[in-house]
Amino acid sequence: MSEKSGQEKDAEEKLRNLIFELRMLENVGNELQVRIGIVDSALRELNMAATTIQNLEKLKVGDELLIPTGANSYAIAKIANVERVLVGVGGGVIIEKPVKDAVSFLEDKANELNKARSSLQQQLSKVLERMEVLRREVEKVTGVSKA
Repeated sequence: MSEKSGQEKDAEEKLRNLIFELRMLENVGNELQVRIGIVDSALRELNMAATTIQNLEKLKVGDELLIPTGANSYAIAKIANVERVLVGVGGGVIIEKPVKDAVSFLEDKANELNKARSSLQQQLSKVLERMEVLRREVEKVTGVSKA
């Protein structure tokens, strides 16, 4: 058996380090994608809530509507007030707000989430760029290139 030269050992060590960093970045990228998905879901919910609240102004006291209860099931409810709604403000706290204030509050929350999403998307782009650099480095070290 021949002993590996110092250059071969250095190449193997470099390859191990590149692959390790690439795997770590893949995990980070996956986590960022999950977070973006969570933010997207929250944005959809906020937008749906704002639209629903805005449409309350078209209703009259006593009008009936369907309230989704989950699993494609609904409860029938009657509108008692079209001027004020209850809005969750965080920490399990719910307060009563005029419709316009509630919509504005939800839009502000959506703007904050859009900023967070943008930040996550930038982080993901940086991770993907670094992964591409690492892949090219792996190709150089191994002598394998994509055709």
